[in-house]
Amino acid sequence: MDFLLAEIERKSKQIEQNEVTSNKKYFRRGDLASKQAEEYKKKQKEKLKEKEEKSGKRAAEEENVFSRFKKKKDGSDAKSAMIPREEVIRRLRERGEPIRLFGESDDEACQRLRIIEMHAPEINKGLRNDFKAAMEKIDQEYLAELIKQQGGEEQGSESEEPSRVEDDGTTLDDIKSLATNMGKGDENLDQDVILKFLEFLLHLWAKDYKIRADDSKRSLEAKLAGATQRQTESYLKPLLRKLKHKKTPPDILGSLTTIIMSLLEREYVKGLKRLMTFCQKKFPADPSKSVEYNAVT
Repeated sequence: MDFLLAEIERKSKQIEQNEVTSNKKYFRRGDLASKQAEEYKKKQKEKLKEKEEKSGKRAAEEENVFSRFKKKKDGSDAKSAMIPREEVIRRLRERGEPIRLFGESDDEACQRLRIIEMHAPEINKGLRNDFKAAMEKIDQEYLAELIKQQGGEEQGSESEEPSRVEDDGTTLDDIKSLATNMGKGDENLDQDVILKFLEFLLHLWAKDYKIRADDSKRSLEAKLAGATQRQTESYLKPLLRKLKHKKTPPDILGSLTTIIMSLLEREYVKGLKRLMTFCQKKFPADPSKSVEYNAVT
C-alpha cells in the first residue's frame, strides 16, 4: 500500500512540474510526452554547449602550450648545438639518467637534459660522492704520470695537493720502540705514536698502489684500491690534525670504544677498520687473532 501511495505522489509531482494540466482535472498522455521531450532537448542543448565551451578552452590551452614550447625550442636550438656530446653524457650521469634512450639522437638527448635541468637544476650540487672524487684523482694522477714520462709538464693537476701523507723515514721498528712507553700517562708521547703509526700505514698503503705496473694500475681493481686509500686518508685528516697539534680529547685518546661511539659520523671508524684490514694483509698474523681476516680492503 505504501508503494502505491509513493508512486501516486511521484506521478502527481511529475505532472505538476511539467505543467500539462493547466488547473484541469485531467490531461492527455501526448501532452505529457511532448513536454518531456522538450525538457530532454533543452538539457541536451545545455550539455552540448557546455561541452563545446570546455573543448574550446582545452584547444586554446593546448595551442598556448604548443606556442610556448615552440618558442623555447627555437630559442634553445642554438644553445643545444653548443653543448658537446661528452658534456651531455657527464651531466646525465651525474643525475642518474640514461645517456641515450632507444632511438634517441644527440639533439634529443640534449633537449632531454635541458628538461631535466629545468625540473631539478641543483639536484646533485653539494652532494658530490667523495669516492667518485677519489676515483677521478686516481685517473688524473695516472694521466699526469704518462705526460711526465713523455716529457710533458703537469699543469693544474689536482694530484699536486699537499694533503698526501709524506714518508718521514719512520720504520715499524721505530714505532715499536716508541710504543714501549705508551699508556703511562704521557699524552704527548701517546699522540706521537698513534700519529706515526697511522701515517706509516697510510704511506705504506699508498706505496703499495704506486709500485704496481702500469697495466695493473689501469685495471678497475687497482683504481678502486687507490680510490679507497685516498678516501680513507681524507676521512682520517681531522684525527691526524688533532694528533699532530696535541689537541686530541682525552676520551678519544684513551678509549677505542669511545672513538667508535662518538666519531662514527666522521668516518674515523671506517678509515681505521680499512687500515686494520690492510695491516693484517701486509703483516700476516694468526687468523684467530685477526678481525675479519678475509675482508676486502
